Amino acid sequence: MAWQCKLSSSDFSAPGEVDQNAAALHIGRMWVPRTIEARVRQAVRHHPAVAIVGPRQSGKTSLLKRLFPGARYVSLDDPGTQAIVLEDPNALLASKEPLILDEAQAAPEIFPYLKAAIDQDRRPGRFLMTGSQNLLLSASIGESLAGRAVYVSLLPFDFREIASAGKGAELWLRRASYPEPFLNPAAEESWLSGYLQTYVQRDVRQVAQVSDLRDFSRFLRVLALRNGQMLNMAEIANDVSVAPNTVKRWISVLEASYQVFLLEPFFSNQTKRIIKTPKLYFVEPSLAWKLAGGRPRDQGLVLEATLVAAIHRWAAHTEAWRMFYFRTKEGAEVDLVLEATRKGTTRIAAEIKHTSTFTPALLRGLKAFSRLHEPARSVLISNIGRPPPVGHTHFQSPAAFLEWLSEER
Repeated sequence: MAWQCKLSSSDFSAPGEVDQNAAALHIGRMWVPRTIEARVRQAVRHHPAVAIVGPRQSGKTSLLKRLFPGARYVSLDDPGTQAIVLEDPNALLASKEPLILDEAQAAPEIFPYLKAAIDQDRRPGRFLMTGSQNLLLSASIGESLAGRAVYVSLLPFDFREIASAGKGAELWLRRASYPEPFLNPAAEESWLSGYLQTYVQRDVRQVAQVSDLRDFSRFLRVLALRNGQMLNMAEIANDVSVAPNTVKRWISVLEASYQVFLLEPFFSNQTKRIIKTPKLYFVEPSLAWKLAGGRPRDQGLVLEATLVAAIHRWAAHTEAWRMFYFRTKEGAEVDLVLEATRKGTTRIAAEIKHTSTFTPALLRGLKAFSRLHEPARSVLISNIGRPPPVGHTHFQSPAAFLEWLSEER
């Protein structure tokens, strides 16, 4: 029996067919162009395998089906489909049409066969994969794909994608950035609850091999309450009553599944008197607020966490900037240090303040950084309407800074 006959229509789509359930979110209501579309098309023209990686529900499958409607589709996240595919993976991988392997990390056994298939036929664009975990962190998967696949990250909507939706550029600050709740804000609260229960507490807990759900739930809440703060694993371990190594492992799993990211400190050999502990941020701040029981009362924390996350999503999609923060042992801090990846030494120091009133103290961190590193641009991001002339410091609103940053790519 041909292997295609073993799969139901819900498991497999033939060339030219569109899975309505996966695509309806964007196509049925509206399609929000994704920043990475050009990069994906370019990668498919030159490489035999392209992997779109990012958190669940960020739009990976919809994007591939939109860009490549003639590709065959197989979901490896379904246990029944996975079992059928693994009975004879070579038959599947011999497909002459482009093949979408959805949630590829769910079937690591297929990757040695994929490696062999690519080595036998390196035509570009043969295999299109999605993964909601970092595929390179698996030794077996990383070895199989080394030199054979290109990886492109797809996170929830970045600020340019939100602006292109025509719903107001500053919605990145007020609305969840995942496609479904963004496009259907009335369902945001229920969607966030379902996402936490279905994907974070189930998927991540399984990968992390969590034995006590109460400990893990408490860990997530403690982490959410520390969103945007320096990472102190010993304190978190003490709050959750688990070992520090357990906290380290759980955070690594959250990173690998694109739920959190670490903002590393900026330093050089000339700046030894600085803090070298990373900060932890949630990729989608709304999930942190949901876990924590509501947004913090401190609007400065909300602005910083949301803006840093928005820039992180943009940087991941464009690969145009590396992100850091800066803090001396004396407490002088700069919330964001951005280094251009394609413009040599272009460096931006940005301090984020939720205020409309200027005081000289707001510039303490920027001055400390400038004395050591001479950034190409020093920015105070705030709502100060008429800033005084202060050296070379630029004053910009959050929206104006994001607009400027996108034009600098």
